[in-house]
Amino acid sequence: MNRLTEKIVGSMLLTFLVLTVSFQVLITRNVINPVSAVDLREDISAYESSDYYPRQYSVTLNLSDENAKIMVNGYYIEQAADKSGDITFSVYSGDVVECDLRACQGEVMVKLVGKDNLLSVPADNFYAQSSNNILYLFKTQSSK
Repeated sequence: MNRLTEKIVGSMLLTFLVLTVSFQVLITRNVINPVSAVDLREDISAYESSDYYPRQYSVTLNLSDENAKIMVNGYYIEQAADKSGDITFSVYSGDVVECDLRACQGEVMVKLVGKDNLLSVPADNFYAQSSNNILYLFKTQSSK
């Protein structure tokens, strides 16, 4: 019985060793590329428009209250508004943009100042106003 076990374990080790060496040879000859190596390839432009590399869009909103906070997909963004109340952030197509007005006093106006030309939603003349709640602004959508 021990002799049979030794033969099985020995043949499994030999098979594993042969497969490991074969796989290493294929990788060094660029026959098999690991997924992590795709980003290192020079022909990356072929992948830029695919689902693996979604396009980022830029949106700029003007907030009339400095205590208002912008959320994208339910997460607060880290960028601070400048002196004029403008805040610029990046989104992907399909992201939901909201504004948290719970810390604000009175009515707050949110206006679209600028956006990437490839975004069809929000509209160029977009604005919204509300007070003391979380205000749904828009769900981004690209025209591409």
